[in-house]
Amino acid sequence: MAIFEFIDYDTFLSLWYWVLVIVAWSLTCHYTMGVPFDVVVRADRHGGQHTDDCDQLAMIHARRIATVLRKGGVFFVAFVAFLLASLATLGFWFDYQVASAFFLILAPICVVSIFGARLSLRVLAGNVTGDPLRRMITRRRFWDQVIGVCAIAVTALVTGWHAVAADFEALNGITLGQALLKALADWF
Repeated sequence: MAIFEFIDYDTFLSLWYWVLVIVAWSLTCHYTMGVPFDVVVRADRHGGQHTDDCDQLAMIHARRIATVLRKGGVFFVAFVAFLLASLATLGFWFDYQVASAFFLILAPICVVSIFGARLSLRVLAGNVTGDPLRRMITRRRFWDQVIGVCAIAVTALVTGWHAVAADFEALNGITLGQALLKALADWF
């Protein structure tokens, strides 16, 4: 019972949710195409064996991602699309906060994963190594961070909406959506 008290129904306002958001985006932005960014930085600074390690690690992950996409990519994409559609429906249509909270984490991470898989296929097709590979990974990491910042901003806005809606309902006895619909009906 203690775990259910910790994971509270008011997901967006709980500490565990924001810790999960921070950890998810930290890991997503640190591992671009499966290569930790500190390996890329070390290869840029020191060269030599570090560059070879970075190239080999990138190629290992690129081949692994290409194999997964080739063998089960369609089924994996279908499953993820079904999962995201289910979470969006439960969260935003049926107003189940846990589902909408997980959708707001998983949907942008899936977008980042698609771009990472695309980068892996480009690296394999061009057999890119060395400085061009590290520039591609660095550029992809930058855009992953941009997507992450936008996703966190949208999540913060949704959190604000839920907080305002809960306060409004507590004060007025009706939901904010019902009040907006009533105001629109009165106005028209």
